[in-house]
Amino acid sequence: MQCAADAHGTWSFSGTLHNTGTASVKYTIAIAVGTTSSVAGHAMIEKEVAAGASTEVRAAEVAQAAPAGSTCDAVVSK
Repeated sequence: MQCAADAHGTWSFSGTLHNTGTASVKYTIAIAVGTTSSVAGHAMIEKEVAAGASTEVRAAEVAQAAPAGSTCDAVVSK
């Protein structure tokens, strides 16, 4: 999974979910951009992935003009 800012300071997220199990799984991805004292943007993605399948996920323009030193964190849960 990757989250990065482009040359204009706009942050976007992309990645691939893999379900290696034998049943369909609903994944939730929480994405946050900012510093320890300030959140510049966030997004939430929910995606159902069939058993044995993979799927691409994307979130465009999660944050714009984030403060210097900002990072992007993504947490995946099912």
